[in-house]
Amino acid sequence: MFKKAMLVALVSSAVATPVLADTIRNYNGVGLNAITRATNPALNFKPQLPQIPLDSLKPACPDLAVSMSQRDLGARGIEIRYGVTNVGRTDYRSNPNQQALQLSESGRMVRNHPFANLAPGASANFTLLYQPGPEFRNQFRAYISRDPDIGYDSNKANDDCRSNNDQASLTTLR
Repeated sequence: MFKKAMLVALVSSAVATPVLADTIRNYNGVGLNAITRATNPALNFKPQLPQIPLDSLKPACPDLAVSMSQRDLGARGIEIRYGVTNVGRTDYRSNPNQQALQLSESGRMVRNHPFANLAPGASANFTLLYQPGPEFRNQFRAYISRDPDIGYDSNKANDDCRSNNDQASLTTLR
């Protein structure tokens, strides 16, 4: 219905320009762009998207991100790797014991790793060798635990830009 109404409206203005009449006669739903360009040559351009370097999309402050992975080692068990990386563009500077990367197994904390300063791109990585039980697969979660006042102190270098990437979880392979 809309295409027919649009076509009728365009036909009435097509009398003035032969290009418009040809476009409308051969209209297949794509001709509207040609009609617009023929009636207004100033619109005859191709927009260019700005070239934005990917690094500029990173926040201009420290941004700690937690990651986890696992690898089945057969009879030796499952290797669980977890870590925290500063994916921001500025240094993360803080005193030791103000924050820690913690690992919990089914809700129970099993590891606590205090960390301090991390330059952009730097990581603190850890590994746990896990022996699965015979019945159930377990849930592991790695997360950053901070002093309650770390966001309120005067040190902007230890304020994390985004908190939505401060934890990761996985279910064991077996």
